[in-house]
Amino acid sequence: MAHKTSKPSCSNKKEQFLFDKVPFQQFLSKSTLFRFFKFGSNCNGNECHSFSGATCDLKRKVDQNESQWYGILMSQLFESGYSFLQSKLDSKKSTCFDHVDERMTALKTLIKFFAEKEIHEKNIQNALEKMNSTENKESVLVKALAEHLFGKLSPGQQYVVDSTIKNKGNNCQEKINNKCKCGCDTEICYGATGIGHADVWHGFVDIMMTFSDQKPESTASVYLALNDDGPSRNKKMKISDGNEEDDDNILCDCVLESYLNKVQDKATAETVVFALAYQITNPSSTGFIPHIIISPNEFYIVMYEPVHDVLVWSSEFPLISQSDCKLQGVSIIALWMVLHYKLFCNGVDELFDDVSEIKADFSNQLDVENLDIYKNKLEIGVQSFGATPPINLVHSLREVDFVFPKLKLRK
Repeated sequence: MAHKTSKPSCSNKKEQFLFDKVPFQQFLSKSTLFRFFKFGSNCNGNECHSFSGATCDLKRKVDQNESQWYGILMSQLFESGYSFLQSKLDSKKSTCFDHVDERMTALKTLIKFFAEKEIHEKNIQNALEKMNSTENKESVLVKALAEHLFGKLSPGQQYVVDSTIKNKGNNCQEKINNKCKCGCDTEICYGATGIGHADVWHGFVDIMMTFSDQKPESTASVYLALNDDGPSRNKKMKISDGNEEDDDNILCDCVLESYLNKVQDKATAETVVFALAYQITNPSSTGFIPHIIISPNEFYIVMYEPVHDVLVWSSEFPLISQSDCKLQGVSIIALWMVLHYKLFCNGVDELFDDVSEIKADFSNQLDVENLDIYKNKLEIGVQSFGATPPINLVHSLREVDFVFPKLKLRK
């Protein structure tokens, strides 16, 4: 007699139905490019700057002939994650949900998000509309994305929002409370998100994703707007013919380029510092650590691997469609996979034969004393970095900075 298989349970049927609603095939058929970067000689990592004052002087890694950029596809960088999803897509068995491990738990988190996707879209859209009637636009956006995006997709489904954000908002007098502004009235979890060391790069990230033991796992910075072409584009100046409108365009381009450079520098410094600080508290960790920079329209993934000193920036991921205000399904899967990087991201040793070709050269920009700080003294969860020590102008100015006038001879 042939073996009769048992019928799948109702819960498995439901999970399989929801699994089929996630656009896995579209995600697997696409693969976003990540570019390798290195730090230039104008990097100010030796100085005690907050993240907003960081200068990284990033340059794209090129081959020996300086004719091609070094890059890697997400499907290669996250080969483990792509293979896992492909195996589940090929399986087509409702019993695939019976086996429970970390990856299946992560997958169920993603499936649940898509089951509630319309709710999350509505909440985020409500928050975006509220931004038009408040001076604290950044606070509204940070709280909505923390509660309705990162808090739903991350491994621990927990987050901490920078407590200092209550003091932001262009010095307006509007009170910022602890609740999400989308209308759900969820109590937002505020806390200390400071990372770094007061003598080098340091500051507060907008959102910190934590695991069940409250251990920080990844970070995110929120912006009201980013450029469509991304922070890493090459921008050429236009030549003005004296036309006033052209002059205005040049000014706008200059301001935009300056803004994008600061976004890139700040996000890179946050990524490197968190990854190095994470390495201090988790010395056995040997993988890429992600940082997400996000706006309502798009997001970018920045990843740093501190053991081998490798830095990558992704191309743009669209977040919310301008036509129908829907969250982009393929990008949501990518964000989920990045947040679960410990399960799905491959290590440098697995990916590359010669790491020297793609090193970011961050340590080469540091003196011995500050390199020791980055390697051993960075902290996570700092409440305050204290006041910056005053500059002694007498000793900081050099003699060549002065022109001495001739003095009138006294009789």
